[in-house]
Amino acid sequence: MRFNCFLVLISLASGSIASAQMPLPLEKENTPTQVYRLPDRSEDILRQALQSAESGNLDARLVAALDNLADFLCARRDYAEAERLYLSSLSAAEKIYGGEGPEAAVQLTKIAALFKKQGRFSEAEDRLQHALTINMKTVGEEDSSTGAIVNNLAAVYDSTGRHAEAETLFRRALTIWEKTVGPEHPDVATALENLATVEKEDTKYSDAEPLLDRALAIREKAEGPENASLVKTLNNLGTLYEDQGRYAEAERALHRAIGIQEKSAGSNESDLPMLLGNLACVWKEEGRYAEAELTLKRAQAIQESAHDPKDPYLANTLNNLGALYTSQGKYTESEAVLQRALNIWEDDFGPDHKMVAIALSNIGALRKGQGRFSEAETLFGRSLAIRQKVFGAEHPTVGILLNELGETYEAEGKYKQAEDHYLRALAICERTLGPENRTVVAILTNLAIAKFEEGEYAASELHFQRVLPLAEKVLGQENPKFAFILASRGAEQYLQHKSSSAESCLRRAVAIFKKSAQVNSINYLRAIENLGQVYLERHKYEEAGVLFAEAIARLDNSSDAPDLEMAHALGGLAVADVLRAYYAEAEPLCKRALGILEKSSPPDYTRLVITLGAYARVLRNTNRIAQAEILETRAMVYKAKLKSKPQPALGPDLN
Repeated sequence: MRFNCFLVLISLASGSIASAQMPLPLEKENTPTQVYRLPDRSEDILRQALQSAESGNLDARLVAALDNLADFLCARRDYAEAERLYLSSLSAAEKIYGGEGPEAAVQLTKIAALFKKQGRFSEAEDRLQHALTINMKTVGEEDSSTGAIVNNLAAVYDSTGRHAEAETLFRRALTIWEKTVGPEHPDVATALENLATVEKEDTKYSDAEPLLDRALAIREKAEGPENASLVKTLNNLGTLYEDQGRYAEAERALHRAIGIQEKSAGSNESDLPMLLGNLACVWKEEGRYAEAELTLKRAQAIQESAHDPKDPYLANTLNNLGALYTSQGKYTESEAVLQRALNIWEDDFGPDHKMVAIALSNIGALRKGQGRFSEAETLFGRSLAIRQKVFGAEHPTVGILLNELGETYEAEGKYKQAEDHYLRALAICERTLGPENRTVVAILTNLAIAKFEEGEYAASELHFQRVLPLAEKVLGQENPKFAFILASRGAEQYLQHKSSSAESCLRRAVAIFKKSAQVNSINYLRAIENLGQVYLERHKYEEAGVLFAEAIARLDNSSDAPDLEMAHALGGLAVADVLRAYYAEAEPLCKRALGILEKSSPPDYTRLVITLGAYARVLRNTNRIAQAEILETRAMVYKAKLKSKPQPALGPDLN
């Protein structure tokens, strides 16, 4: 979904990234099995223990030996062998304790966890339903192990987009644990965190935050302010703040989590790279691309030194690094890491896993950014088929991918196909997520833009009128993502020659960006450049010049800003200078802008025409008529190409 502002008359369409970002629901099993790195001989020892247990009587020792080896193999991602051992353990438990005893429920829960890890959600649900039936017959509702099964079943529902059912079960698990272990127990904190995850996914931020605050308070009281158990709670708070555009608070929560994690011996070694990845995502939103890249590379280095080169957690980091590169137009670097992530996930999970679908989507977004639309469509199509197979045709991730396909068709100028995909996406997401959801906001905005590009201004106006109040309610009026939509609306109004309304929208958007400390983000830069264009239209040349000069200064201080962004700012200031008769100042700006634009691929014909026109006017007004005529002829050639080629899609990138 698009969430990057575009430039009026400077049509840059950024790729949409479906980042495989944590957090995932925190699950509590009946028998917690924290996985630590084991010595090289651990497998031999575990197999010897199993062999010893098998040679004796059929008793609990055999069940434990089978479980221990299965746990080890599961951590090593040898899922087929782990499944065989878990099933053997279940069979042994049923013979020892009976097929309907609580011990069998424990084994069923372990098997379900393995299936969920592999994306086999239907099988996981069946095992958990069976385990729950056993528990209800043997120990009843008010037993902590029943709470654990209910919690894990809720997590399966959440993974398959059944949020209402997940919320009901997470609340049930919370009630069970509050009664059985007390309201201040860490298990209650787990239930609160999982319930908050569902509320966050449904953009019920005001409901999610107090749940996480209470969970954090429970853990701090029970285990101390520096205990490793706080890490995931702080991580979930950080990502909740990020979703709301509260980036400073997100950074504080994630930095605290990282500090605790770095000090915690024996904690889950996959958590630190996950935390670093989430911090990088915050910095990416703020436009701090260099810091985001360094942080992701640190996560990558940790994972490559601690795990084998095909670890799925490493693939998650590579995927996010590729998404970062794509957002900056660094397509070569992006392709290398995204392809590596895809290979890891395909080797580890098989070709039809949800993580493979994410990698395919991100490579599709890369191809879309390169203008290789046919390849993008093929990749999105493969991803869509996997999501429909894993989750069903009505899952929100299916709607999200249909939206991405719509963006691809829109970028190709296939507006009818784009609109059809947007409407299908909207129907799915409104049914599954509800009408007041950030994904719905994104799709409606895309519809508004697509209608505008088709020249159906009345329909576009209606979509914008619907989405703006909805976005303000769902995202919050100080959220930078709401500012993106305002900036888009401002650009749309400008292109309809409603410059007063355009100025109002853009000024408000710029104010929000400044308040949220996003002045170094690409979206802020595009917003001030768009506002500069409006000022030029309204003959406010001094105000326009100030904004374009600010954009140039910020881009000059950025080591990773795309070259075209600089060309756009240079061209804008050149036009402002020409209109103020500052010809000496305008000429080097024109030369510098043209030096970038003439090397760009695909060519930005619109900006070439504008910049050549400005430079020709400088030459005419300084008595260099012959040179001016040469530039005017070149501008006419580009203008003819501009009329014959579809231009990139206008609009903000919604995510």
